[in-house]
Amino acid sequence: SLETLLDKIPQLFASNARQMPASVAAGRGSSAYGANAFGAALKGASLLLERNGGKICALLCSRPTLGPLALKDRGDNAVLGTDREKQFLSPIDTTHKTTAVEMARFQISVDLFLCPPAPGAYMDVASLAPLAKYTGGDLQFFSAFDHARDGQFLYEAICRDLSRETGWEAVMRLRASRGIRCGSFQGRFFLRSTDLMALPAIDEDKAFIAKFSFDENALTQSHFVLQCALLYTTSRGERRIRVNTVSCPIVSSISDLLQYIDSPATSNMIMRGIFDAVRDRSVKEASSATMEMLTNSLAAYSQIIQSQYAGTRLNTASQLLMPESMQVLPLLVQGALKNPIPSRDSAGAFGLRLDEKAALLNSIEVANTSTTMSMSYPTVLPIYPLDAYPKAGQYETGAGSVFSTALPPALTASTNSLRSETVVLIDDGQRLYLWLGSAVAGKFASLAPLDAARQGDLNALVRCLLDDSAPENQSSNRSEFERASSIVKAVRRSRGGYGLPLSIVLQGSPMQARVDALMVEERTASQMSYREFLTDLRKKTQIKAAKQ
Repeated sequence: SLETLLDKIPQLFASNARQMPASVAAGRGSSAYGANAFGAALKGASLLLERNGGKICALLCSRPTLGPLALKDRGDNAVLGTDREKQFLSPIDTTHKTTAVEMARFQISVDLFLCPPAPGAYMDVASLAPLAKYTGGDLQFFSAFDHARDGQFLYEAICRDLSRETGWEAVMRLRASRGIRCGSFQGRFFLRSTDLMALPAIDEDKAFIAKFSFDENALTQSHFVLQCALLYTTSRGERRIRVNTVSCPIVSSISDLLQYIDSPATSNMIMRGIFDAVRDRSVKEASSATMEMLTNSLAAYSQIIQSQYAGTRLNTASQLLMPESMQVLPLLVQGALKNPIPSRDSAGAFGLRLDEKAALLNSIEVANTSTTMSMSYPTVLPIYPLDAYPKAGQYETGAGSVFSTALPPALTASTNSLRSETVVLIDDGQRLYLWLGSAVAGKFASLAPLDAARQGDLNALVRCLLDDSAPENQSSNRSEFERASSIVKAVRRSRGGYGLPLSIVLQGSPMQARVDALMVEERTASQMSYREFLTDLRKKTQIKAAKQ
């Protein structure tokens, strides 16, 4: 049986396993021992699935080095932040894309779980990524994988991948009213024609972006309609179609248009554009284009407001005029420009390697607005002490008598929120960080239920915070650690999809630089603080408005 075969695999390949660490660490694998023949295994699995389609879950701990889809070692981290990095963050050739497109024809998707063991051997994530991208699959990367630290999160990711509701053999098409045309799409799919996306697998953890262009002369109606149709097969073999239709008003005033801007969706598209620029063109060009777009929009709005209130004492010299819908957009744009992908300062603080940067670049393909908002402006929550927030971490009854955890109010993403006598939780959209102030780190750990955690084992402390094995105390008389744990778990649940990994950061530890980089309101070596950014944006807007 399958289970018997899986049990025997460690014994069958024991000699290979003994040689693996040395081969992986050296980045070679030229000998039969320690070599990785992933391509041959993938080909064999795809042949088995060609008749009915399905999904391949591949777990790799080293770079494929033998047979089809073998990859050369090109892991030169010295190119990061230079003009040469583009070629290393893109696939080495089109072989993996061609393989993926061929598999998509047979309705086969590929989910990759990449786990290079510590200290983190080069795997060439950029070249492997097309296997997931063009088959509607997933890519999960665990850098410098350590079982004690990452094993729980890998287990959760695999469980989520295998248990979530999935649609199979899907195609998705977008249509629009006359005068509106779909310009481009972003996501994980294979574009079969100009507006038909082929999706061997589709699930709720993936987001798509569609950009539309329009012919102004053809828009003669008061509204235009967008329609998205998804045809798929359920896991029970039922063929279904899901249709979503949206009607949007057509306005003639720029002011009305700007009043209804969706800032989270706009920032999602901006971040995707910036990430794409890292591989396709210059980050500087993308940043300049983003700022030009923001400045033009605000300048146009400023002109309209000034014309409407002509003759009044409207002070435009000391304030930045913007509609309520755009209030958070400058903050999200500034945060996107400080993300480790476009920002050399943040990338240096994170200590990104080529594979880590490539994995982060590919993660944007499925990111929804909630994720990109946290990637632009990390959520910072106090979780200890909670004396000032008596309801935080307590259960509250919502609609339908459903229990939920009350969260404390968010803090600003600035160093003022990192005080030595506090513990805060930071969500950057990709990972959770529990920052322990030096004055309370020991006291907080002493509240944990495990002896190992109380004695300073950070991995044990993570397990305590995420433990779901015991029924939670739903009374109002909860301990401080229970309240902190509930907040952490509530934030992970609110993300949906794969649970975000959790890392513990002690104040002053080597990972402190990473946390400091997430405080996007602060000034860095080459980038302005948020206050300075707003001042500069106001000046540019005034100059632009005066010229129009």
